[in-house]
Amino acid sequence: MNSQSQDRLDRVEQLLVGVAEQTTANTHAIAQMREAIRESRAEFAKQVATNAQGLRELQQVVSETRSDLAHFAEWAEEVTQMLVRLTALQERQDLALEEMRRHHAEADQGFYVLLEEVRYLVRRPDQPPGPPPDSA
Repeated sequence: MNSQSQDRLDRVEQLLVGVAEQTTANTHAIAQMREAIRESRAEFAKQVATNAQGLRELQQVVSETRSDLAHFAEWAEEVTQMLVRLTALQERQDLALEEMRRHHAEADQGFYVLLEEVRYLVRRPDQPPGPPPDSA
């Protein structure tokens, strides 16, 4: 073999060694990447499971909240109806109270008129003392 061939052969061997080393390094890096991907997938699966559980709990809370809001809306409607009835009752009571006051004022006025008449009759000088005469 001549020296050029030997040089070429040495060069090819060096290239093959370099390629083998690079292949080994790449294989090792790929193995590490695969492991990292497996770990990432496992962590992601845990996160997905945790998120799914959180979503289920959130759905339950939303469902309960909707139910509570429906009950609250019913209660609010009942309270509103009661307030309307109470307002109407209060208006009737106010009107009745005003009527009672008016009637009381009329009765007081009648009483004072009668009282003045009695006072007038008691003070009249032309009436003889004693029992009133029979008008029969």
